[in-house]
Amino acid sequence: MQQSSRERTGPRDFKKFVYPTRLQFNLNILFSAKLVLIAGRFSPSVPDVTSSAEGLDLSEPPLTCNPLENYPMTVTYPTGGLMPNGEILLCGGYQSPEGVTLDVCFSNAGLSSSWTPAGTMANRRIGATSAIIDGKLWVTGGRSPSAGELVATEFVDTSGTVTPGPDLPEAMVYACLVQIDASTIFIMHQANTYFFDIPTQAWTPGPTMATSRRDFGCGVMTDSDGSLFVVAAGGYPTGSTLTDTTEFLSLRDPAALAWVAGKKLKLHTDII
Repeated sequence: MQQSSRERTGPRDFKKFVYPTRLQFNLNILFSAKLVLIAGRFSPSVPDVTSSAEGLDLSEPPLTCNPLENYPMTVTYPTGGLMPNGEILLCGGYQSPEGVTLDVCFSNAGLSSSWTPAGTMANRRIGATSAIIDGKLWVTGGRSPSAGELVATEFVDTSGTVTPGPDLPEAMVYACLVQIDASTIFIMHQANTYFFDIPTQAWTPGPTMATSRRDFGCGVMTDSDGSLFVVAAGGYPTGSTLTDTTEFLSLRDPAALAWVAGKKLKLHTDII
């Protein structure tokens, strides 16, 4: 079996990027080939930072963060994505200081645009997670004030159309998911993992994570030999104590899937 450069030299060290507003807790980072959206919950110097966002334009060097128009309300734990048409779509979350879990969605066409209403979900959701499927935002799980932790999912598009989606295999809140390829979603909730086949909408259990996590970051990467691996990092294993641990799942051999510990983060963090 070909040995990858990551296996020969070890995982890469984590590096720090500084952006203008000091955001802490509940960072929400959405990215595409041209744009990185950074939205955060709390800043020591800007108390109302929950409604602020910054965009990093990858197509126009030098790389600098530019402010977006403020979100229509102060909110933590929304979910969203960068849609195929270039618009940003965000849904749900917890409105402060009103103390309301939201069911509304808003879209933004880019760095120079305003936020506009983009539909109302069937469920109020905080701590949901999402992916883009067939040009729509697939919103999964989260916690509802009336129904508790949710198995229900729904599809939202930028025109405001909302339709129900397939149920999750278990109720999930503060989970993390990645899209492996055009037909496969991989979702992680605490220590449980599942593969979702988009064409058949069937769920298959995956390997148990080494660390049970909530409010954590995840991603999918390509190794030097072309194989894919999933990374999970940070978050809360138990209670309110953050972890600096990471772990990797190589998808090279589907018959031998197992999580492997990675290098520790430079900082203890959540939702990276």
